[in-house]
Amino acid sequence: MQNIIPEIKLYGADGCNKTNYYKLVLDEIRLPHTFLDVEANEEYPYALRGLYEN
Repeated sequence: MQNIIPEIKLYGADGCNKTNYYKLVLDEIRLPHTFLDVEANEEYPYALRGLYEN
């Protein structure tokens, strides 16, 4: 049986303590993830908003 881990997208900001904590935890438990800095890329905040209905 193959273990399939879904792609994890972590939206946040480099200077955010909570974001840095989540990055640290994901690294420690070795879950692959992509960090999407909403301050460095102007498209990421719109993509993040699109995940929610309201």
